[in-house]
Amino acid sequence: MRVKTQTVGRDVGRIVQAVSLMLAVSIVVAAVNREFYAIPSFLTSAVLMAGLGTGLSRRYQDAEPPEKRDAMVTAATAWALIGILGSLPFLLIAWTIQIDPFPAWTNTPPMDGTTVIFLNPLDAVFESMSGFTGTGLTMAAVEEKLPRSLHWWRSFIEWVGGATVREIWKIFVGLTFGSIVLFLLAGMPLWDAINHAMTGIATGGFSVHAASIGHYESPLIEYTVVPVMVAGSIAFPVHYLIFKGELRNFYADLQTRWVFIWFTVGSLALTGIFAANGQYGSLEEAFRIGLFQFVSATSNTGFGTATIGGGTEQVWSAGATLLACVGMLTGAAAGSTVSGLKLIRVITLVKGTVWQIRNVLVPETAVRYMQLGDRRLSEEQAQREYTEATVVFVLWLTFLVLGVTVLLAVLSPAHPLEYVIFDVMSAQSNVGLDSGITGPEMPATAKAMLILNMWVGRLEIIPVAVLLGSVFQRFDLYK
Repeated sequence: MRVKTQTVGRDVGRIVQAVSLMLAVSIVVAAVNREFYAIPSFLTSAVLMAGLGTGLSRRYQDAEPPEKRDAMVTAATAWALIGILGSLPFLLIAWTIQIDPFPAWTNTPPMDGTTVIFLNPLDAVFESMSGFTGTGLTMAAVEEKLPRSLHWWRSFIEWVGGATVREIWKIFVGLTFGSIVLFLLAGMPLWDAINHAMTGIATGGFSVHAASIGHYESPLIEYTVVPVMVAGSIAFPVHYLIFKGELRNFYADLQTRWVFIWFTVGSLALTGIFAANGQYGSLEEAFRIGLFQFVSATSNTGFGTATIGGGTEQVWSAGATLLACVGMLTGAAAGSTVSGLKLIRVITLVKGTVWQIRNVLVPETAVRYMQLGDRRLSEEQAQREYTEATVVFVLWLTFLVLGVTVLLAVLSPAHPLEYVIFDVMSAQSNVGLDSGITGPEMPATAKAMLILNMWVGRLEIIPVAVLLGSVFQRFDLYK
Protein backbone atom coordinates (compact mmCIF):
# COMPACT_ATOMS: atom_id res chain seq x y z
CA MET A 1 0.00 0.00 0.00
CA ARG A 2 1.36 3.40 -1.01
CA VAL A 3 1.49 6.36 1.35
CA LYS A 4 -1.26 8.91 0.70
CA THR A 5 0.87 11.94 -0.23
CA GLN A 6 -2.02 14.39 -0.01
CA THR A 7 -2.85 13.24 3.51
CA VAL A 8 0.77 13.67 4.56
CA GLY A 9 0.91 17.12 2.94
CA ARG A 10 -2.22 18.30 4.75
CA ASP A 11 -1.08 17.05 8.16
CA VAL A 12 2.46 18.39 7.78
CA GLY A 13 0.92 21.75 6.87
CA ARG A 14 -1.11 21.77 10.07
CA ILE A 15 2.00 21.05 12.15
CA VAL A 16 3.89 23.88 10.44
CA GLN A 17 0.94 26.19 11.19
CA ALA A 18 1.18 25.26 14.87
CA VAL A 19 4.89 26.10 14.94
CA SER A 20 4.13 29.49 13.37
CA LEU A 21 1.94 30.23 16.41
CA MET A 22 4.94 29.47 18.64
CA LEU A 23 6.81 32.20 16.78
CA ALA A 24 3.95 34.62 17.39
CA VAL A 25 4.19 33.94 21.15
CA SER A 26 7.93 34.57 20.97
CA ILE A 27 7.29 38.10 19.64
CA VAL A 28 5.71 38.92 23.01
CA VAL A 29 8.76 37.57 24.86
CA ALA A 30 11.07 39.72 22.71
CA ALA A 31 8.97 42.80 23.45
CA VAL A 32 8.86 42.14 27.21
CA ASN A 33 12.66 41.85 27.23
CA ARG A 34 12.93 45.07 25.15
CA GLU A 35 14.71 43.21 22.37
CA PHE A 36 12.65 45.01 19.73
CA TYR A 37 15.22 44.31 17.02
CA ALA A 38 14.30 40.60 17.25
CA ILE A 39 10.59 41.15 16.56
CA PRO A 40 10.91 41.44 12.73
CA SER A 41 12.87 38.17 12.68
CA PHE A 42 10.18 36.30 14.62
CA LEU A 43 7.44 37.99 12.58
CA THR A 44 9.05 37.15 9.25
CA SER A 45 9.59 33.54 10.35
CA ALA A 46 5.98 33.30 11.55
CA VAL A 47 4.57 34.68 8.30
CA LEU A 48 6.69 32.37 6.14
CA MET A 49 5.77 29.29 8.17
CA ALA A 50 2.10 30.25 8.43
CA GLY A 51 1.99 30.77 4.67
CA LEU A 52 3.60 27.41 3.95
CA GLY A 53 1.47 25.58 6.50
CA THR A 54 -1.77 27.17 5.34
CA GLY A 55 -0.90 26.54 1.70
CA LEU A 56 -0.32 22.84 2.32
CA SER A 57 -3.34 22.31 4.56
CA ARG A 58 -5.71 24.10 2.15
CA ARG A 59 -4.22 22.52 -0.95
CA TYR A 60 -4.92 19.06 0.46
CA GLN A 61 -7.88 19.83 2.73
CA ASP A 62 -10.01 17.10 1.15
CA ALA A 63 -7.40 14.39 1.68
CA GLU A 64 -8.41 11.09 3.26
CA PRO A 65 -7.89 10.40 6.98
CA PRO A 66 -4.40 9.08 7.80
CA GLU A 67 -3.63 5.44 8.38
CA LYS A 68 -0.71 4.20 10.48
CA ARG A 69 1.77 4.30 7.60
CA ASP A 70 0.72 7.84 6.66
CA ALA A 71 1.08 8.99 10.27
CA MET A 72 4.63 7.65 10.44
CA VAL A 73 5.65 9.41 7.23
CA THR A 74 3.98 12.59 8.48
CA ALA A 75 5.95 12.45 11.73
CA ALA A 76 9.27 11.88 9.96
CA THR A 77 8.63 14.58 7.36
CA ALA A 78 7.28 17.14 9.81
CA TRP A 79 10.15 16.75 12.27
CA ALA A 80 12.67 17.23 9.47
CA LEU A 81 10.83 20.24 8.08
CA ILE A 82 10.28 22.08 11.36
CA GLY A 83 13.88 21.37 12.30
CA ILE A 84 14.91 23.27 9.17
CA LEU A 85 12.28 26.03 9.37
CA GLY A 86 12.87 26.48 13.10
CA SER A 87 16.36 27.72 12.25
CA LEU A 88 14.93 30.93 10.76
CA PRO A 89 14.89 32.92 14.05
CA PHE A 90 18.53 31.98 14.71
CA LEU A 91 19.55 33.03 11.20
CA LEU A 92 17.48 36.19 10.97
CA ILE A 93 18.35 37.51 14.45
CA ALA A 94 22.05 36.89 13.79
CA TRP A 95 21.81 38.70 10.45
CA THR A 96 19.89 41.56 12.08
CA ILE A 97 22.61 42.04 14.69
CA GLN A 98 25.28 41.81 11.99
CA ILE A 99 23.66 44.39 9.70
CA ASP A 100 22.11 46.55 12.47
CA PRO A 101 19.48 48.18 10.20
CA PHE A 102 17.19 49.54 12.93
CA PRO A 103 17.24 52.75 15.03
CA ALA A 104 18.84 52.84 18.49
CA TRP A 105 15.54 52.36 20.37
CA THR A 106 15.30 48.77 19.11
CA ASN A 107 18.30 47.94 21.38
CA THR A 108 20.29 45.98 18.81
CA PRO A 109 23.37 44.67 20.66
CA PRO A 110 26.87 44.46 19.18
CA MET A 111 27.72 41.18 17.49
CA ASP A 112 29.44 38.68 19.77
CA GLY A 113 31.44 35.52 19.20
CA THR A 114 28.52 33.24 20.13
CA THR A 115 25.61 34.72 18.17
CA VAL A 116 27.78 35.16 15.06
CA ILE A 117 27.92 31.40 14.50
CA PHE A 118 24.21 31.43 13.57
CA LEU A 119 25.10 33.35 10.42
CA ASN A 120 26.01 29.87 9.20
CA PRO A 121 22.74 28.17 8.11
CA LEU A 122 24.05 24.71 9.05
CA ASP A 123 24.76 25.84 12.62
CA ALA A 124 21.28 27.39 12.82
CA VAL A 125 19.66 24.16 11.58
CA PHE A 126 21.76 22.15 14.06
CA GLU A 127 20.51 24.31 16.96
CA SER A 128 16.91 24.09 15.80
CA MET A 129 16.97 20.33 15.26
CA SER A 130 18.67 19.90 18.63
CA GLY A 131 15.84 21.87 20.22
CA PHE A 132 12.85 20.28 18.52
CA THR A 133 14.23 16.77 19.10
CA GLY A 134 14.87 17.56 22.78
CA THR A 135 18.59 16.90 22.42
CA GLY A 136 20.31 19.98 23.80
CA LEU A 137 23.61 19.74 21.95
CA THR A 138 24.52 23.27 20.97
CA MET A 139 26.63 25.32 18.62
CA ALA A 140 26.58 28.21 21.13
CA ALA A 141 29.95 28.49 22.86
CA VAL A 142 28.82 30.88 25.61
CA GLU A 143 25.04 30.77 26.10
CA GLU A 144 25.08 33.82 28.38
CA LYS A 145 25.93 35.99 25.35
CA LEU A 146 22.84 34.96 23.39
CA PRO A 147 19.88 37.36 23.32
CA ARG A 148 17.09 36.42 25.71
CA SER A 149 14.84 36.01 22.68
CA LEU A 150 17.01 33.12 21.52
CA HIS A 151 17.23 31.73 25.07
CA TRP A 152 13.44 31.61 25.00
CA TRP A 153 13.21 30.13 21.50
CA ARG A 154 15.67 27.35 22.39
CA SER A 155 13.77 26.52 25.59
CA PHE A 156 10.33 26.83 23.96
CA ILE A 157 11.06 24.46 21.09
CA GLU A 158 12.49 21.88 23.50
CA TRP A 159 9.46 22.22 25.76
CA VAL A 160 6.94 21.85 22.95
CA GLY A 161 9.00 19.13 21.26
CA GLY A 162 9.00 17.15 24.50
CA ALA A 163 5.21 16.91 24.78
CA THR A 164 3.56 16.04 21.50
CA VAL A 165 0.46 14.27 22.85
CA ARG A 166 -2.51 16.50 23.59
CA GLU A 167 -3.77 14.46 26.54
CA ILE A 168 -0.64 15.01 28.65
CA TRP A 169 -0.48 18.79 28.38
CA LYS A 170 -2.23 19.52 31.67
CA ILE A 171 0.21 17.27 33.52
CA PHE A 172 3.15 18.66 31.52
CA VAL A 173 2.26 22.28 32.27
CA GLY A 174 1.65 21.47 35.94
CA LEU A 175 5.03 19.75 36.28
CA THR A 176 6.69 22.70 34.56
CA PHE A 177 5.23 25.26 36.97
CA GLY A 178 6.07 23.01 39.90
CA SER A 179 9.67 22.81 38.67
CA ILE A 180 9.88 26.61 38.38
CA VAL A 181 8.79 26.98 42.01
CA LEU A 182 11.24 24.29 43.12
CA PHE A 183 14.14 25.98 41.34
CA LEU A 184 13.24 29.39 42.77
CA LEU A 185 13.20 27.95 46.29
CA ALA A 186 16.64 26.45 45.66
CA GLY A 187 18.00 29.89 44.78
CA MET A 188 17.87 29.96 40.98
CA PRO A 189 17.04 33.37 39.39
CA LEU A 190 13.58 33.66 37.82
CA TRP A 191 14.66 33.74 34.15
CA ASP A 192 16.97 30.78 34.72
CA ALA A 193 14.26 28.88 36.61
CA ILE A 194 11.73 29.34 33.79
CA ASN A 195 14.13 28.15 31.10
CA HIS A 196 15.58 25.25 33.09
CA ALA A 197 12.12 24.08 34.19
CA MET A 198 10.94 24.02 30.57
CA THR A 199 13.98 22.14 29.29
CA GLY A 200 14.29 19.97 32.41
CA ILE A 201 10.80 18.50 32.50
CA ALA A 202 11.00 18.05 28.71
CA THR A 203 14.34 16.25 29.28
CA GLY A 204 15.83 18.57 26.67
CA GLY A 205 18.78 20.14 28.44
CA PHE A 206 19.31 23.52 26.80
CA SER A 207 20.64 25.96 29.39
CA VAL A 208 21.08 29.73 29.59
CA HIS A 209 24.63 29.19 30.85
CA ALA A 210 27.69 27.71 29.16
CA ALA A 211 28.41 25.59 32.26
CA SER A 212 24.76 24.43 32.42
CA ILE A 213 23.65 23.65 36.01
CA GLY A 214 27.30 23.63 37.07
CA HIS A 215 27.27 27.42 36.60
CA TYR A 216 25.68 27.91 40.03
CA GLU A 217 28.28 25.88 41.94
CA SER A 218 25.43 25.01 44.30
CA PRO A 219 24.96 21.44 45.61
CA LEU A 220 21.41 22.40 46.65
CA ILE A 221 20.45 23.38 43.11
CA GLU A 222 22.11 20.25 41.71
CA TYR A 223 20.19 17.97 44.07
CA THR A 224 16.99 19.92 43.33
CA VAL A 225 17.29 19.41 39.57
CA VAL A 226 17.56 15.61 39.92
CA PRO A 227 13.88 14.95 40.82
CA VAL A 228 12.78 17.14 37.90
CA MET A 229 14.82 15.01 35.50
CA VAL A 230 13.39 11.87 37.13
CA ALA A 231 9.85 13.23 36.74
CA GLY A 232 10.47 13.70 33.02
CA SER A 233 11.63 10.07 32.84
CA ILE A 234 8.37 8.57 34.14
CA ALA A 235 5.54 7.74 31.73
CA PHE A 236 2.83 10.39 31.77
CA PRO A 237 -0.02 7.87 32.22
CA VAL A 238 1.73 6.91 35.49
CA HIS A 239 1.92 10.60 36.48
CA TYR A 240 -1.83 10.81 35.83
CA LEU A 241 -2.54 7.84 38.11
CA ILE A 242 -0.22 9.19 40.81
CA PHE A 243 -1.95 12.59 40.70
CA LYS A 244 -5.22 10.70 41.24
CA GLY A 245 -3.74 9.28 44.45
CA GLU A 246 -2.73 5.84 43.16
CA LEU A 247 0.78 6.03 44.63
CA ARG A 248 1.32 2.27 44.29
CA ASN A 249 2.27 2.90 40.66
CA PHE A 250 5.69 4.08 41.88
CA TYR A 251 6.53 0.41 42.45
CA ALA A 252 3.71 -1.51 40.71
CA ASP A 253 4.40 -0.19 37.21
CA LEU A 254 7.18 -2.23 35.58
CA GLN A 255 8.90 0.66 33.82
CA THR A 256 8.70 3.06 36.77
CA ARG A 257 10.15 0.44 39.07
CA TRP A 258 13.05 -0.11 36.71
CA VAL A 259 13.59 3.63 36.24
CA PHE A 260 14.40 3.92 39.95
CA ILE A 261 16.43 0.69 40.01
CA TRP A 262 18.50 1.69 36.98
CA PHE A 263 19.06 5.25 38.20
CA THR A 264 20.21 3.92 41.59
CA VAL A 265 22.51 1.20 40.28
CA GLY A 266 24.01 3.37 37.55
CA SER A 267 24.58 6.36 39.84
CA LEU A 268 26.31 4.20 42.46
CA ALA A 269 28.45 2.52 39.79
CA LEU A 270 29.51 5.88 38.35
CA THR A 271 30.25 7.15 41.87
CA GLY A 272 32.38 4.05 42.46
CA ILE A 273 34.40 4.69 39.29
CA PHE A 274 34.99 8.32 40.29
CA ALA A 275 36.02 7.31 43.82
CA ALA A 276 38.36 4.59 42.56
CA ASN A 277 40.02 7.05 40.18
CA GLY A 278 40.23 9.80 42.81
CA GLN A 279 38.34 11.96 40.31
CA TYR A 280 36.82 14.46 42.75
CA GLY A 281 37.76 16.03 46.07
CA SER A 282 35.39 14.13 48.36
CA LEU A 283 33.07 11.12 48.36
CA GLU A 284 30.05 13.44 48.59
CA GLU A 285 31.17 15.35 45.49
CA ALA A 286 31.80 12.09 43.62
CA PHE A 287 28.32 10.86 44.63
CA ARG A 288 26.64 14.16 43.71
CA ILE A 289 28.26 14.30 40.30
CA GLY A 290 27.74 10.57 39.71
CA LEU A 291 24.04 10.84 40.63
CA PHE A 292 23.43 14.00 38.62
CA GLN A 293 25.33 12.96 35.50
CA PHE A 294 23.95 9.42 35.32
CA VAL A 295 20.37 10.61 35.80
CA SER A 296 21.00 13.39 33.27
CA ALA A 297 22.39 10.91 30.73
CA THR A 298 19.78 8.18 31.25
CA SER A 299 16.84 10.58 31.39
CA ASN A 300 18.27 12.06 28.18
CA THR A 301 18.11 15.53 29.74
CA GLY A 302 21.71 16.55 29.18
CA PHE A 303 22.16 19.06 31.99
CA GLY A 304 25.76 19.11 33.16
CA THR A 305 27.62 19.78 36.39
CA ALA A 306 31.03 18.44 35.39
CA THR A 307 33.39 18.44 32.42
CA ILE A 308 33.24 15.03 30.77
CA GLY A 309 35.97 15.56 28.20
CA GLY A 310 38.07 18.25 26.61
CA GLY A 311 37.79 17.03 23.04
CA THR A 312 41.27 15.58 22.65
CA GLU A 313 42.00 15.85 26.37
CA GLN A 314 40.95 12.93 28.60
CA VAL A 315 38.91 13.98 31.67
CA TRP A 316 36.54 11.12 32.50
CA SER A 317 37.98 7.63 32.26
CA ALA A 318 36.87 5.29 29.48
CA GLY A 319 34.85 3.28 32.03
CA ALA A 320 32.90 6.31 33.28
CA THR A 321 32.30 7.57 29.74
CA LEU A 322 31.04 4.21 28.45
CA LEU A 323 28.81 3.69 31.51
CA ALA A 324 27.13 7.01 30.72
CA CYS A 325 26.80 5.79 27.12
CA VAL A 326 24.92 2.70 28.34
CA GLY A 327 22.57 4.97 30.28
CA MET A 328 21.97 7.10 27.19
CA LEU A 329 21.36 3.96 25.12
CA THR A 330 18.68 2.51 27.41
CA GLY A 331 16.89 5.76 28.21
CA ALA A 332 14.01 5.59 30.68
CA ALA A 333 10.27 4.92 30.40
CA ALA A 334 8.29 4.78 27.17
CA GLY A 335 5.45 7.28 27.39
CA SER A 336 7.72 9.91 28.94
CA THR A 337 9.73 12.63 27.17
CA VAL A 338 12.94 10.56 26.94
CA SER A 339 14.48 8.99 23.85
CA GLY A 340 16.97 6.13 23.64
CA LEU A 341 15.76 2.57 23.25
CA LYS A 342 13.37 2.90 26.25
CA LEU A 343 13.47 0.56 29.23
CA ILE A 344 10.45 -1.46 28.14
CA ARG A 345 12.29 -2.46 24.94
CA VAL A 346 15.43 -3.32 26.89
CA ILE A 347 13.37 -5.48 29.27
CA THR A 348 11.59 -7.09 26.30
CA LEU A 349 14.92 -7.85 24.62
CA VAL A 350 16.39 -9.44 27.75
CA LYS A 351 13.31 -11.42 28.76
CA GLY A 352 12.53 -12.28 25.15
CA THR A 353 16.00 -13.70 24.57
CA VAL A 354 15.70 -15.86 27.69
CA TRP A 355 12.20 -16.90 26.55
CA GLN A 356 13.49 -17.88 23.09
CA ILE A 357 16.24 -20.04 24.63
CA ARG A 358 13.78 -21.73 27.01
CA ASN A 359 11.44 -22.50 24.12
CA VAL A 360 14.11 -24.70 22.58
CA LEU A 361 14.11 -26.84 25.73
CA VAL A 362 10.36 -27.36 26.18
CA PRO A 363 8.16 -29.89 24.32
CA GLU A 364 6.40 -28.65 21.17
CA THR A 365 3.04 -29.40 22.80
CA ALA A 366 3.74 -27.09 25.77
CA VAL A 367 1.79 -23.84 26.14
CA ARG A 368 4.26 -21.01 25.70
CA TYR A 369 3.82 -17.54 27.17
CA MET A 370 6.03 -14.70 28.37
CA GLN A 371 5.41 -12.67 31.53
CA LEU A 372 6.13 -8.96 31.06
CA GLY A 373 5.27 -7.10 34.24
CA ASP A 374 1.60 -7.76 34.92
CA ARG A 375 1.00 -8.83 31.30
CA ARG A 376 1.00 -12.47 30.24
CA LEU A 377 1.80 -12.54 26.53
CA SER A 378 0.77 -15.43 24.31
CA GLU A 379 3.42 -16.97 22.07
CA GLU A 380 2.25 -14.86 19.13
CA GLN A 381 2.19 -11.63 21.17
CA ALA A 382 5.59 -12.35 22.71
CA GLN A 383 7.13 -13.08 19.32
CA ARG A 384 5.69 -9.88 17.84
CA GLU A 385 6.93 -7.63 20.66
CA TYR A 386 10.34 -9.31 20.75
CA THR A 387 10.71 -8.90 16.99
CA GLU A 388 9.75 -5.21 17.15
CA ALA A 389 12.25 -4.55 19.93
CA THR A 390 14.97 -6.44 18.06
CA VAL A 391 14.37 -4.56 14.80
CA VAL A 392 14.52 -1.18 16.57
CA PHE A 393 17.68 -2.22 18.43
CA VAL A 394 19.46 -3.38 15.26
CA LEU A 395 18.48 -0.28 13.26
CA TRP A 396 19.40 1.94 16.21
CA LEU A 397 22.89 0.41 16.38
CA THR A 398 23.22 0.70 12.59
CA PHE A 399 22.69 4.46 12.65
CA LEU A 400 24.96 4.74 15.70
CA VAL A 401 27.78 2.90 13.93
CA LEU A 402 27.22 5.05 10.84
CA GLY A 403 27.55 8.21 12.93
CA VAL A 404 30.68 7.01 14.70
CA THR A 405 32.25 5.95 11.39
CA VAL A 406 31.58 9.34 9.78
CA LEU A 407 32.93 11.30 12.75
CA LEU A 408 36.05 9.16 12.96
CA ALA A 409 36.64 9.83 9.27
CA VAL A 410 36.40 13.64 9.51
CA LEU A 411 37.65 14.42 13.04
CA SER A 412 41.22 14.58 14.27
CA PRO A 413 42.54 11.12 15.27
CA ALA A 414 43.53 12.70 18.59
CA HIS A 415 39.92 12.38 19.79
CA PRO A 416 39.53 9.24 21.98
CA LEU A 417 37.19 6.64 20.47
CA GLU A 418 34.99 6.58 23.59
CA TYR A 419 34.46 10.35 23.28
CA VAL A 420 33.37 10.00 19.64
CA ILE A 421 30.95 7.23 20.65
CA PHE A 422 29.73 9.42 23.52
CA ASP A 423 28.85 12.41 21.33
CA VAL A 424 27.12 10.31 18.65
CA MET A 425 25.22 8.41 21.35
CA SER A 426 24.26 11.73 22.94
CA ALA A 427 22.92 13.01 19.61
CA GLN A 428 20.98 9.87 18.71
CA SER A 429 19.56 9.42 22.22
CA ASN A 430 18.65 13.13 22.24
CA VAL A 431 20.67 13.75 25.41
CA GLY A 432 22.84 16.82 24.86
CA LEU A 433 25.88 15.98 26.97
CA ASP A 434 29.15 16.25 25.07
CA SER A 435 32.77 15.32 25.55
CA GLY A 436 34.18 18.50 24.08
CA ILE A 437 33.86 17.40 20.45
CA THR A 438 30.52 18.95 19.46
CA GLY A 439 30.71 22.65 18.68
CA PRO A 440 30.86 25.26 15.91
CA GLU A 441 34.43 24.28 14.99
CA MET A 442 33.33 20.76 13.95
CA PRO A 443 33.59 19.88 10.24
CA ALA A 444 30.34 20.46 8.35
CA THR A 445 30.07 16.73 7.57
CA ALA A 446 30.15 15.90 11.29
CA LYS A 447 27.44 18.49 12.03
CA ALA A 448 25.22 17.10 9.27
CA MET A 449 25.73 13.56 10.57
CA LEU A 450 24.74 14.53 14.11
CA ILE A 451 21.66 16.33 12.76
CA LEU A 452 20.67 13.05 11.10
CA ASN A 453 21.37 11.13 14.33
CA MET A 454 19.19 13.54 16.33
CA TRP A 455 16.32 13.27 13.84
CA VAL A 456 16.50 9.47 13.67
CA GLY A 457 16.75 9.12 17.45
CA ARG A 458 13.74 11.31 18.17
CA LEU A 459 11.57 9.38 15.73
CA GLU A 460 12.73 6.02 17.16
CA ILE A 461 13.92 4.67 13.82
CA ILE A 462 10.75 3.04 12.45
CA PRO A 463 9.09 6.19 10.97
CA VAL A 464 12.39 7.00 9.26
CA ALA A 465 12.52 3.49 7.79
CA VAL A 466 8.90 3.81 6.63
CA LEU A 467 9.64 7.21 5.04
CA LEU A 468 12.68 5.85 3.20
CA GLY A 469 10.66 2.81 2.10
CA SER A 470 7.92 5.09 0.80
CA VAL A 471 10.43 7.12 -1.21
CA PHE A 472 11.85 3.92 -2.72
CA GLN A 473 8.33 2.75 -3.53
CA ARG A 474 7.31 6.10 -5.02
CA PHE A 475 10.22 6.09 -7.47
CA ASP A 476 10.12 2.31 -8.07
CA LEU A 477 13.64 1.93 -6.69
CA TYR A 478 12.93 -1.59 -5.42
CA LYS A 479 13.27 -2.95 -8.95
